[in-house]
Parts: sequence; structure tokens; C-alpha cells
Amino acid sequence: MDAKALARTLRIGLIGSLLLGSSLAVADTAWDDLSPDQQQLLGDFRDRWDSMPPDRRERLKAKAERWRSMPPEQRDAIRERWRALKPLPPEAREALRQKWPSLSPEERRDAMRDLHRQYGGPGRPGHGQGSDRPGHDD
Repeated sequence: MDAKALARTLRIGLIGSLLLGSSLAVADTAWDDLSPDQQQLLGDFRDRWDSMPPDRRERLKAKAERWRSMPPEQRDAIRERWRALKPLPPEAREALRQKWPSLSPEERRDAMRDLHRQYGGPGRPGHGQGSDRPGHDD
């Protein structure tokens, strides 16, 4: 590629990225501009929505749309996984979230079991259903 062609390609790329950046800025959505369905799905973020960076809002909107398009069985599986993770401290959840994509299904089960042994959780006395201690049924 000669110098003129390279310069032209770079100019086109720069113009394209500027246009893309400006379209993302236009896509920024205030809370009141969300549909009632979006507001229901994103309700936990209502109080801080308008102060979030636009790219964070767009990611959350995309995740809400993905959730809405999931089959009920997949939603149920995600809810169950969240219930299993909820008793863990935030730093343990974050560490697991970081390595989760690289784990095999067996390694995922082992990691969950190990975390629940360390921090408590489903199946451990005093946490979740099945507790035999009065007043400790979460």
C-alpha cells in the first residue's frame, strides 16, 4: 500500500470512529426516556441512572434486552446461580466472575463448592434452606 492509500485509509478510519463516537453520545438515554419495560428491568439503577456514564447505561440497556430475549429456563438458571452467589462477599464474587469464562463446568462446580465451604452458602448449616438451626432459615 503506498503512502497516499495509507493516508486515505487512516482518514476514513478516523472519520468513521468520530461518527461512531458521536452516534453513541446521541444514544445516551435519560431514565425518563426508557420504556416502562426497560424501567422495570433496570429498576435497581433508577436512583443513579442519570449520573452514570453513557457507555455504562448503554451496556445495561443491552443486558436488559438480552435478559428479555432469554427463554424462561435460562433466566431461571441465572437466578439460581445468583442465589448461590449472593451469600458470598463481593470480593469473592468478583474473583469468581473474573475466572468463570475460563473454567470448565467441573471446575465451576468445584469453585462454587469451595467458596461455599469457605464463606457459607447453600447446603451449609445456618445458610439457605435446609438449616437445622432455629431462626437460621434465610
